[in-house]
Amino acid sequence: MAIQKSFTRDPLESETVDANAEPEPKPVTKMLHAAELKFPLMPNAEQQARDELKRTITAIGPEEMQLKLAKEDTDYQMTFVFKKEGCWMLYRKQDDSL
Repeated sequence: MAIQKSFTRDPLESETVDANAEPEPKPVTKMLHAAELKFPLMPNAEQQARDELKRTITAIGPEEMQLKLAKEDTDYQMTFVFKKEGCWMLYRKQDDSL
C-alpha cells in the first residue's frame, strides 16, 4: 500500500459513471487529493486472482500505459493509467462499473 501511495500523482484524476444521469449514464471526473483517496486503489495480484479479475495491460504511447481489470459476466471494469515521469506514476483511475 505504501508503494501505491508513493507512485500515485496528487491530485489523481478519478472518473466514475453517474448511472442516474438522464437520459443516460454519463462520466463524472474529479481531481482527488491524497487525503481523499482510500488505499489500496488497485487490488494486488493475489486479490485479482481471488476475485477472478482479468488483467489487460496496453501501451498507450511510449510513456503511457493502461491496466484494465474486468470481471466476466459483471459490469465491473476499472482502468488505471500510468505515465512515465522519471518513474511510472498512476495519474488517472477510471471506474466504468454501473
